[in-house]
Amino acid sequence: MIAMLHKWWTAEKADVAAQIFRSVEFLRDRDIGGRRKHDERHASMYGGVIVLGFTPTTYARLTLPDDRITMNVIKPIVDTATAKIASKSPPKPMFLTMNGEWGLQRRAKKLGALVDGLFYLGGIRAMAPIVFRDAMIFGTGCVKVYECDGRVAYERVLPVELLVNEAEGIYGKPRSLYQVRFMSRDVMKALYPKKAEAIAAAKSPAETEFYGRDLYTDQVEVIEVWHLPSGAEGPAISDEARAL
Repeated sequence: MIAMLHKWWTAEKADVAAQIFRSVEFLRDRDIGGRRKHDERHASMYGGVIVLGFTPTTYARLTLPDDRITMNVIKPIVDTATAKIASKSPPKPMFLTMNGEWGLQRRAKKLGALVDGLFYLGGIRAMAPIVFRDAMIFGTGCVKVYECDGRVAYERVLPVELLVNEAEGIYGKPRSLYQVRFMSRDVMKALYPKKAEAIAAAKSPAETEFYGRDLYTDQVEVIEVWHLPSGAEGPAISDEARAL
């Protein structure tokens, strides 16, 4: 029997976590196009070595010297494009008016200065070349924008961390998005002290990997998910959800 994608956004609160884990497992098994393998191959072509995976115990594991590319032409091309395009032209949104009066133009100028300041505080200018390089390597570069302590925050996200249902994404607008990443157990405890016991009991992702556990780090697998509302207004928006 083929497993069905579970609707975690309509599940009871006590069942949400189990539903999300089943959904992620289902989407990983359903990687029909082999996107993860393609990402590993592209990372290998850029790095000049075989990348075994993107988990804590595989992404940095070195292969035999014979597996290295003797003449890597991809890395210098990517690095040069990143230096000439992304590093010299950092992103800078601008607010423009159409036949606006002086007051409106002044407001647009201040909004531009505000966004520029938010970018500076959030480190987006230093992050932009790295995300641009991700796009050159994987075909997609991602920046996560979220709220942190009342401020706008930005975070680089590897494309390999994101999962969507291919059937939902056929028109480029998937209904649900899953981000699967690894974080320090101590950091998670500090962020969510009320869940400290559950975080302490969570298994390390390295415990189930072929290459074994890294005794010098303690991480947990963190899944954050979003589901878009089914309607623009009215009761239909009640299925909009986010979970961590």
